Order: sequence, then C-alpha cells, then structure tokens
Amino acid sequence: MSLKYRLLKIGLFFCILTVGIGCDQTTKEMAREQLAYQAPVKYYEGLFTLAYYENTGAFLGMGENLSPYIKLALLIFLPFLILLGVTFHILKDQYSALYFLGFCLLIAGGIGNLIDRWMDGFVVDFMHINLTDGIRTGVFNFADVYITLGLCLVFVHLLRDK
Repeated sequence: MSLKYRLLKIGLFFCILTVGIGCDQTTKEMAREQLAYQAPVKYYEGLFTLAYYENTGAFLGMGENLSPYIKLALLIFLPFLILLGVTFHILKDQYSALYFLGFCLLIAGGIGNLIDRWMDGFVVDFMHINLTDGIRTGVFNFADVYITLGLCLVFVHLLRDK
C-alpha cells in the first residue's frame, strides 16, 4: 500500500470519526437541553418519538444492575480495547470502501457511547420508533444508528465477498 493511499485512508478515517462523533455528541447535548424533564414529543401519530433517557446499562439497558466495577470492565475498558483493535485492523490493510466505511461507522458509534459512559456513567438515548403495537425499537441515539449501519455495511461486504 502506497504512502499516499495510506495517508488518504487515515485522513478519511479521522474525518468520518470527527463528523460522526461530533453529530452524536451534539444531538445528545441537544437532547439534554431540550428533552430532559419534558414529556416525550411524538411525531407522525406516534411513529417517531423524542424522549430523554439515561441508559446505565448496555444494549437496551442490559446489565444496568451490575456492580460498578463489572460495569467499568464490561462497558468501558472492554469496548475500548475492542475499538482499539478494530481501528488497527481497518487502518492496517486495504479493504473495500463498503467494509472501510462500515468499520468507521462502528468505531465512531462506539466512541460516541464510550464518551458518555466515561464522562457521565450513562449513555443518553432519545429516539424511539413505534411501527405498530408489536413492532418497535428500544430508545436509541445516533451512535447506535452508526453502529447498526456499520454492522449492516460490513455484513453486506462479507456476503458480496463470498
């Protein structure tokens, strides 16, 4: 891999991370300012709702009753090590644009949520989708969207690669 390509890749990586983390942190701050201590705001007859939540657990609040030391290990240090490993993986070799973008989004989302956990002890979630009575999402944020989209892109790359 040429030096020019490697520098371009690193620059693109940091641009995606900066924009992704910046948007995530900005929207979470807006949620704190506009939605905390307010009634949920519903749009499109309740299809989309904005409401402020503090998630002290992991995905969908799992693990919120764990001891503080286990939470520190499982929700901060372990994800940090995984993100570090994934970062070295994606910057080391040449991959398809789909794979690279997918992992960049995964890393940006992971860092966005890690910032919250490290600074506040919880992750700010504020969006909810209710398609029908039985089909709805948990409450999520933009970091969660980046992680989900990133995983989808990586899986599409892996399926196309086979």
